[in-house]
Amino acid sequence: MLVDPLLTDDAGRGVPSARQTFLFSPPRHFEWEGFPSVDAILLSHEHEDHFSIPSLSRISRSIPIYLSARSSVAAFTVLAEMGFTVLPLYPGAGPRVGDLKIRVFSPNHVGFEQGDEWDTLGYSIQQHGCHFFSNVDIELTAEIKSYLRERASADGPATLLYQAFSLFVLREAVPVIHQSATSHVASDGANPADADALALLRSGRRIRPLPGQTAVFDGGRLVAVERGTSFLTTPPQSRWPPRPRYEPAKISAADPVCGEKLMGVKALPELEQGLAEIADFMYGRQIFRRLYSLRARQLGVRKPTLVWILMADDRVGDFGYEYNPQSASFDSVELDAPFAETYAGIAVCWATDLLALLRGDFEPRVIVRSYVERWMASCDGVSFLRDVLWVFFHPLRRPMQCLRQYRSLAAALAQPPGTGLVY
Repeated sequence: MLVDPLLTDDAGRGVPSARQTFLFSPPRHFEWEGFPSVDAILLSHEHEDHFSIPSLSRISRSIPIYLSARSSVAAFTVLAEMGFTVLPLYPGAGPRVGDLKIRVFSPNHVGFEQGDEWDTLGYSIQQHGCHFFSNVDIELTAEIKSYLRERASADGPATLLYQAFSLFVLREAVPVIHQSATSHVASDGANPADADALALLRSGRRIRPLPGQTAVFDGGRLVAVERGTSFLTTPPQSRWPPRPRYEPAKISAADPVCGEKLMGVKALPELEQGLAEIADFMYGRQIFRRLYSLRARQLGVRKPTLVWILMADDRVGDFGYEYNPQSASFDSVELDAPFAETYAGIAVCWATDLLALLRGDFEPRVIVRSYVERWMASCDGVSFLRDVLWVFFHPLRRPMQCLRQYRSLAAALAQPPGTGLVY
């Protein structure tokens, strides 16, 4: 069974130039001829680094897909149109696939701030006394902790966990790691060799597994860690490219993700309509609450709000918009002030990229390549990108725009029968 398969070296629903490539470190090497037969696909949620149309296009349509029932209508529709049998996964239950027993777990959206992980399901897989669990991108809820606690035993079969980019064997206690839904904090720094990985896992330490690295169990006990498989290996470390940054180090006028700097004046009403919708969406949410909690001594001379600078071609000039929570609007401002000292926060991106987002041409995580924001010290932890844009552009909010892009991708990636497919 494949879980959230990423079979290409990018992810996303945009054109190739607008897909994410910062996800894969260390790099991976596939041997398609050695790929095993696959009985089912499990998709934990619809985010682009888990739900990948370019990867799913490589998979035989005879393989059923189990998809989080809370995913958008766009996901269910495009998979059905691609020819897959799609079966919904509901929290607290799960299917059997051969001798695999699967159970999925819901986030606690009441007790935790989960960002835009609305449809994400953690999952448990059991087979012959062996147990694997991942909470994927959600917090460990009381239900999950209780479930793991029942299976934590020094003498019983081992439980292998994948959490926060690290792999470890569960002992008596439920793991303690402070992982928000969006932090993806990895633990121990190095990717250990196989013998070291086995010793570390047996001692209860966490490792960052390498692509293809395989934990082998016998009778519920970890007996070996193998370097690779017949279909997936890690190239020698000398061939690894530098680890890419997720976000730029400083404010810069990087090229727009969409590839176009010039936004015609005729598109300005469409852009400002989108700004109005985003401003209305912000009411009562995280940034609204933080701004409304600032005190005079924290602000000094700054305005208690955010300014959004939308870069454009030199012939048009940049646009500036000040968020006004009192009118639920982004109001145009002149770009003649030292914004870093004038506002509580500043966000910078290309006007054309925002327009492409509004049209559904790609997803908001890609925009980090040409997007920067800064906040005053009293707003530490605030993120306009994460708290507003990621949530605003989620497929559950804009399913029709998302479905158009899914369909476009699926049509462009359609392959002749029997070519490059996983069966």
